[in-house]
Amino acid sequence: MDFDTNIQHLKLAYWTILMTAGPILIVALAVGL
Repeated sequence: MDFDTNIQHLKLAYWTILMTAGPILIVALAVGL
């Protein structure tokens, strides 16, 4: 795999984590406040 492919995979993984954890973090923040 070349560098660009690695960057693309990291970007995809980042967005997947963000979309999965985002709502949970927002709910936790709202409950905390």
